[in-house]
Amino acid sequence: LLLAGCSRGPQTYRIPGRLVYDDGTPVNGASVVLQTTVADQVVAARGVAASAGRFDLSTFNEGDGVVAGEHDVSVSPVPVPEGSKVPAPAIPQQYWDFATSGLKTDITPQTSEIVITISRTARK
Repeated sequence: LLLAGCSRGPQTYRIPGRLVYDDGTPVNGASVVLQTTVADQVVAARGVAASAGRFDLSTFNEGDGVVAGEHDVSVSPVPVPEGSKVPAPAIPQQYWDFATSGLKTDITPQTSEIVITISRTARK
């Protein structure tokens, strides 16, 4: 049963995420955005991959999770402060935009973990 109201958006689910390279190495310091459409409205969930590539998503409020559905995914480096000793992760530019990333994930209430896998080099 789905109830729609004016004051609330769609149901969100708190599902942990992990961002890894295709060799299994975690990606740290990257912005992860999942985007879908609910009732003709674009809905995006955002998170930052930190230690071990782990991230939590926020859609409407901090840490509230992600809505169910098929999502386009973008991954981009988080800006690193000038002079920082921590290098930005190697993320090919194709992943920075939903239109070119080729990344998708399907979220259901039963999803236990979101794993996003990227390559260190751009696809040909």
